[in-house]
Amino acid sequence: MEWSLSILVWLLIVLLPLYVLHICRRWRSGSNRLPPGPPGWPVVGHMFSLGEMPHRTLAGLKEQYGPVVWLKLGSHETMVVLTAAAATELFKHHDVSFAGRTIRETMRSHDYHKGSLALSQYGTHWRVLRRICTLEMLVNRRLNETVSIREKCVKDMLSRIEKESHAAKGKGEIHVTRIVFFTLFNMLGNSMVSRDMVDPDSKEGSEFYNALIALKEWSASPNVSDLFPCLRWLDLQGLRKKMDRDMGELLRIGFDLVKERLEERLGGGEKRKDFLDVLLDFEGSGKDEPAKISEKDIAIFILELFQAGGETTSTTIEWAMTELLRNPESMAVTKAELAKVIGPNRNFQESDIDSLPYLQAVVKETLRLHPPIPFLVPRKAIQDANFMGYHIPKNTQVFVNAWAIGRDPECWEDASAFKPERFLGSKIDYKGQNFELIPFGAGRRMCAGIPLAHRMLHSILGSLLHAFDWELGGDVTCETMDMRDKRGMLNACRLMASKSNFDTGAHIIETPCTKRRKIHRVMGGLGIFIWSVIILSPFYVLIRRRRKFGSNRLPPGPPGWPVFGHMFNLGTMPHRATAGFIQQYGPILWLKLGSNNTMVIQTAAAAAEFFKNHDLSFMDRMIKETMRSHDYDKNSLALAPYGTHWRFLRRMCTVEMFVNKRINETVSIRRKSVNDMVLRIEKESHLMDEGRGVHVNRFVFFCLFNMLGNLILSRDLVDPDSEEGSDFYTTMVSLKEWSGRFNISDLFPRLKWLDLQGLRKKMDRDYGKLLGITTTFVKERLDEREDGRERRKDFLDILLDFEGNGKDEPAKLSEKCIATFILELFNAGSDTTSTTVEWAMTELLCNPDTMFNVKAELAEVVGPNKKFEESDINDLHYLQAVVKETLRLHPPVPFLIPRKAIHDTRFMGYDIPKGTQVLVNAWAIGRDPECWDEPLSFRPERFLDSKVDYKGQDFELIPFGAGRRICAGFSLAHRMLHYVLGSLLHEFDWELESHVTRETMDMTDRIGVAVRKFEPLKAVPRRSTQ
Repeated sequence: MEWSLSILVWLLIVLLPLYVLHICRRWRSGSNRLPPGPPGWPVVGHMFSLGEMPHRTLAGLKEQYGPVVWLKLGSHETMVVLTAAAATELFKHHDVSFAGRTIRETMRSHDYHKGSLALSQYGTHWRVLRRICTLEMLVNRRLNETVSIREKCVKDMLSRIEKESHAAKGKGEIHVTRIVFFTLFNMLGNSMVSRDMVDPDSKEGSEFYNALIALKEWSASPNVSDLFPCLRWLDLQGLRKKMDRDMGELLRIGFDLVKERLEERLGGGEKRKDFLDVLLDFEGSGKDEPAKISEKDIAIFILELFQAGGETTSTTIEWAMTELLRNPESMAVTKAELAKVIGPNRNFQESDIDSLPYLQAVVKETLRLHPPIPFLVPRKAIQDANFMGYHIPKNTQVFVNAWAIGRDPECWEDASAFKPERFLGSKIDYKGQNFELIPFGAGRRMCAGIPLAHRMLHSILGSLLHAFDWELGGDVTCETMDMRDKRGMLNACRLMASKSNFDTGAHIIETPCTKRRKIHRVMGGLGIFIWSVIILSPFYVLIRRRRKFGSNRLPPGPPGWPVFGHMFNLGTMPHRATAGFIQQYGPILWLKLGSNNTMVIQTAAAAAEFFKNHDLSFMDRMIKETMRSHDYDKNSLALAPYGTHWRFLRRMCTVEMFVNKRINETVSIRRKSVNDMVLRIEKESHLMDEGRGVHVNRFVFFCLFNMLGNLILSRDLVDPDSEEGSDFYTTMVSLKEWSGRFNISDLFPRLKWLDLQGLRKKMDRDYGKLLGITTTFVKERLDEREDGRERRKDFLDILLDFEGNGKDEPAKLSEKCIATFILELFNAGSDTTSTTVEWAMTELLCNPDTMFNVKAELAEVVGPNKKFEESDINDLHYLQAVVKETLRLHPPVPFLIPRKAIHDTRFMGYDIPKGTQVLVNAWAIGRDPECWDEPLSFRPERFLDSKVDYKGQDFELIPFGAGRRICAGFSLAHRMLHYVLGSLLHEFDWELESHVTRETMDMTDRIGVAVRKFEPLKAVPRRSTQ
């Protein structure tokens, strides 16, 4: 974490007292076990890791950390529930333990949270409010009595749409969502206080509407005071002050409405039987509940019903319309059902809802894919709880990610597709009993307004679809429609409607209010980092890269932080974090990592365009500061800039070193290394206790290291009798550590002279030592040649014998260049290959059927009394499929080696500036559902009848890269991978350790030079019984 401490040193100084409080807190029990979660930052925790769409970001953590994730958001411990199974456990068995609420600072204004049903703490007052709703207000009897109110509002809505469409004169410019929102607002107004609330003739209504919109804005804005309650007295963003002003205005209007009704009653006026009358008529016991509800509580309750029922319902209708327009077949089926049940000559009525199963399925499918509140209303632990084997401390904030649950492939087939048909033969509903669909929550604190919301949703959506024929307008198509979502505001889409002989168009625009909200949301982030920006502002001005021309169109990407860009958005597993942005931003992502412009390629189609049509434009490399040590980057094939020297090194590899003829000549070397590995494993297994396993990766790594040592230098390099070999191995391991770490100098090159983490100093020391050892090897070989000894025909001899043309390339390679090249072969060939073998063994142990198939193939092709040979590889189709499937799911270098734009380039319609860093997310491409069926499943069978290979021509599988800078050594890696893995499987029968099962196997990864298993694989080998 030293790099993050260096970046945030000023933040730590400012918040040091808070940090001390944080680290001094003691759990109530010393044996506490918290749920898993990514590493967080000091003081601020994970707040920078959530990105613009936290529900999407957190959903991406499920595969790595499981169904429950632990976060620290400022000073708040937070548990996130990500699956239906975990939600079932929460709501069925721990509902009371998590029945409290975490209250946002703005919602404490005028004690709103104390009078609110949704936000009041679990207790007597909450039960009173809940009973009013469930027994008096939102029951079918009461809702049936107010049907005419809702039908009148819907009829008015249809008239407004028709009127505005005529006024538009065919231009197709009416605001459908605005009209829907107004309809809902007046529907709620008439249900509660028997009046329209957005009637232009009503001054109170107009003031009420405007103030409520402002209230939504302040309540939706991120607030420093929520993350650090100790700072709330400062009100750094002024949100509490604004909320006090607008909440006060709304309460004043609410009081006036209540007093007006009381005066009507005193005057002998007839009761209206609306919700306000229900609240005024309520009589409590007067003991543990009030005899009457206070005027303030009634006013707050009225505000809450408007808050909860307006925007959420209109947003759901908007998403439903959007999805139907993108899926014309679903639209046709819905309209056909409406025409059949209702007929052409009457309006939609609420009584029709139960006869419209497909319309109900459309609403359910919309709520599954687009729950209006993706995290529901946050809960809070009211006591210490043991949940799913984890200790959850009292006051922990709990998010239930309904968005992730609705797209969980464990619950839903084809989870990302809009398919209402899935509900036609299903009893799944959103009433809180089916935990895979909980847009309104579940348990005691489930939304009390479901019966009313159910009616309003179906009535308005059904009326819109029955009264009008809808189509997309302008140049928008099903494929180009913008499906991105925005938290706290309605999404924009453009619709067109037609009825009879006129066409109407509809679209949603950003109002000044929503624009203010967007600006305020950004300012919320600035408020958190305001001290950082002040201190760094001169530096920020210095390092900003100016645009070369004002018309540049960059790829899309999330908003970034000043100075730091998106470095806080990537977390500890950047390949997973960026993959989570695909649905929101598409196949190309634009990031700012410190001062580096960065483009991320995330799909096979984008990779194909990149490597086939723009390979030359992105031929350069981004060089990490540690890799500049002793000019390593200049002599490295992988890192050398595109040019003469690179072509020279590449030709040496492809023509002399990694050709089949040369590789065939060294079969015996690899055979000896593999046989030694097998003997070592057998020897150690005899020393282990029953049920205890061996560290698979350690044996494989030593085998590969010595294999490379013999191929390159004709010697073992982890032989304990060789001091140089021992030094070489241990120093190489240190080298990998320094080169695999995050480095501030890579993010801010202007700071590299400071070497804030000391990584360049450590690299200079260890790389200098390795160069010294390797140069000794080279000199020894030259001395042997002078003595007339026979040449060994290993890679070192090839390097010494190679002759250039002496013009644009050297006549001979320098000793330093040879030493660098040798080190690169060890760097590139050991970790990556051993990691792939480890992942393959892990997947096979977790998939016994696949393990059985591959061992059966080995037994048939190799035979029981023979050793595996490299010559067998071509006959082992299933083994090859296992290796391909492993490299698809677990590419050892998930972003490949970063490239760099050598000039300004137009790529897929975007302007990519010179010097842009390019990351190709091979991990995301290997799991792209557009290319792979069941992309997260380990299924080698998918390759048996497929010609897809990893040689750089099939862009859906590129673990070794593609184009001119594809890994030059993949032909050797191909043999080593299959030979080592095949030998392990043929020589031994493998089992998991006695205390590990397939379900409990840790499948998390950690990033370094290669993406390894977080917990190294330990497995029990027994000599094969074949």
